[in-house]
Amino acid sequence: MKMFNNCLIITGASGMLGQALVKHFSKNKHFNVVSVDIAHSNSNENELYFQVDVSSERDVEIMFTKIDPLITKDSKLSLINCAGISVFEDFEKRTKDSFMRVIEVNLFGTFNMLKQTVEIIKSNNITGSIVNTGSIFAKRSPDERNYIDLNRKNSEVYGASKAGVEQMTRYFSAHLAKHNIRVNCVSPGGILNEEKPQGEKFQKLYNYKVPMGRMATYSEVLGAYDYFLDDEKSRYVTGQTLVIDGGYTAW
Repeated sequence: MKMFNNCLIITGASGMLGQALVKHFSKNKHFNVVSVDIAHSNSNENELYFQVDVSSERDVEIMFTKIDPLITKDSKLSLINCAGISVFEDFEKRTKDSFMRVIEVNLFGTFNMLKQTVEIIKSNNITGSIVNTGSIFAKRSPDERNYIDLNRKNSEVYGASKAGVEQMTRYFSAHLAKHNIRVNCVSPGGILNEEKPQGEKFQKLYNYKVPMGRMATYSEVLGAYDYFLDDEKSRYVTGQTLVIDGGYTAW
């Protein structure tokens, strides 16, 4: 059985950003990548895959019972919380079930994975780094006037859940520092879906508000995760949210 010297768990592995993260870190032989998603996916080279609902305590507990024996006593266990969902109906039509499902996945799912990761780190007396994923909509309201030809109007509950993720980042950075666990957050702005681009009118309106004049590519977001997982470059960095938005929130 292959042991993990530097285990990196990535949730939301089948999402667009999640796929980019898995591909990026699977190429780096320094990491043993564990991909997690509620959807089934084929594993990449240097990757172990678990089909898990991050909002399910049982699913996550079972997964970690399988990961724990693979962790060596001199290894590092890191987590990228990237699992997230949203809803797109008008808020007047929002149901409690719809609202709470976003909270369950985005907020509790982040907490659930973080909690279990910390337990493994502490029980094995190893080091760890946790990187959560927020959003610019934790800081700004989405402009409904942009969504002319894009039927994915961002919701109030998505932004609220991501604001909660950023706050939990600060909370756990303070409470876990004594265990040598750093907790940070990457909050992307709009990312261009190169396979199925957002509407041209949406892009034009959104880009007008970005000082750099365009949406990000997925590859341009990866460096922030690289930085937070690098114990040399970010050794003294914890509790921080790095916004990757081309200057959108600088206005």
